[in-house]
Amino acid sequence: MKKLAKIGIALLAIINFSACTQDDEFTFTAKEDPHGIMFSNAATGAYTLTASNGNNLAERFVWNEVDMGVQTPVTYELQGSSSESFSYMSVLAEGTATNAAVTVNQMLDLAEEAGLDNDPETEAPNTGTLYFRVRAYAGSDAANSVEQFSDVMSINVMLPEDDGGAEAPKMNLYLVGDATAFKLE
Repeated sequence: MKKLAKIGIALLAIINFSACTQDDEFTFTAKEDPHGIMFSNAATGAYTLTASNGNNLAERFVWNEVDMGVQTPVTYELQGSSSESFSYMSVLAEGTATNAAVTVNQMLDLAEEAGLDNDPETEAPNTGTLYFRVRAYAGSDAANSVEQFSDVMSINVMLPEDDGGAEAPKMNLYLVGDATAFKLE
């Protein structure tokens, strides 16, 4: 009987040890946020873009954070396009932050793609519309299948016509009194 009990205990121990060899596999499924992704800021009336201000900030886009139901970072892409269909678009910023800055140079590049210029000698217009949207996806792999897009924000831009480097008109200043007098000693 003792022998039978020892064999039973050994068999039970072997079964218990072999049962713990496989870990449970958790599968997380990311899903779209039901509230969606939206811009928090609004664009101003029209943006005047000049090459001399190229490195200046043109606009800071801000959007809400999305919750895809999994504990993974959400990556955001700010996309800009010259057409509302986004048939051709540029990624202007990418990261986990919920805002992105766009410079005047980046907007000038999009304006050039839209066929805008500031040359008065050409038929091309110097005003037009640029389009922006945000893409959010789970993780850091841009090819991820779970993604969301914001509504498209349109921005009107104007490129002032180039005056060909004409010299600015000179102004004559007329001052009264001793304001301009100085003495060298």
